[in-house]
Amino acid sequence: MAPLIPLPTSLVPFVEPYLPPTLARSGTDNTTPSSRRHNSILLSPGNCLPFITLTYAQSLDSRITMEAGAQTVISHQETKTMTHYLRSKHDGLLVGVNTIMADDPALNCRYNEKEEEVYQSNGNGLINSTSTLTTTPRKPRHFIRPIIVDPKFKFMERYDNSRICKNFKDQVGLAPIIVISERTLNDEVEEFCKEREITLIVLNSNSSTNSDCNSSLTPTPTSTTSSNSKNDFKFSWLDIFKSLKHLGLSSIMVEGGANVINDLLNTRYDDSNDFIVDSLIITIGPTFLGEKGVEVSPPAGVKLKDITWWTGSQDSVLCARLNEFHVTV
Repeated sequence: MAPLIPLPTSLVPFVEPYLPPTLARSGTDNTTPSSRRHNSILLSPGNCLPFITLTYAQSLDSRITMEAGAQTVISHQETKTMTHYLRSKHDGLLVGVNTIMADDPALNCRYNEKEEEVYQSNGNGLINSTSTLTTTPRKPRHFIRPIIVDPKFKFMERYDNSRICKNFKDQVGLAPIIVISERTLNDEVEEFCKEREITLIVLNSNSSTNSDCNSSLTPTPTSTTSSNSKNDFKFSWLDIFKSLKHLGLSSIMVEGGANVINDLLNTRYDDSNDFIVDSLIITIGPTFLGEKGVEVSPPAGVKLKDITWWTGSQDSVLCARLNEFHVTV
């Protein structure tokens, strides 16, 4: 795998206001809740949800792949490095099972701040006598936990040959957390996961959803997560994130795929107008993928606020927060 190119120095202050506060990055409770939390539920020891960053790359026509199941490169190497920098600021990295089955992503963090400083001091990413060359990959400075929403545990049949499994065996990645349905859980699944140190979040179909922070931490399914088939199982995002917070993950970066993105762009706290997504970071590449492409377009309109833009050698990056969408008649 090709090494990351140096992170443009201007990207660091650009994304900083949209990153999880120190509390959410460290998983400790020794800092003051951040004023950057855009909704009324502040990040604090009493808050039942982690800080949630939704980020993805799209084309000019709002497509994230050329067609379903097709790997598509949209972003420049600059913003690929930015993605790994963002990962270094989060505890967990969440994707849906369709992304896993299509792309076999590593879901780890390859950004290394010390290594990055050396590259920048040498200028243009060139390696000279002050740099250290090695024939083996460097272990990442930050270990981010892969999280896969996979109700039927489709990943089970491919896990042993996956990049996630290889990274864990090579000690350059963590074993994943997998969200499955109670109807999928059996002795074989339990033994499989135990042997591989996989953590399961099992959603109980016999309980009702309750997003109250003081309610039971057993997650419960509702019809809020998207699926490609009416026979697929659907879960509440509130329950999923509440369970992840209970497992000690204080900040989650969500990268896709389209069903996950479209769902989360519309997901709110119960009985509230506040969105559960705290920050939105979109990389926009200078390309059109066409009408067969997989589109990001949530069921309901969403307006953005606190908007800033960054432009690199090829891509543009939008940072924002979600806001209520008002239709003017």
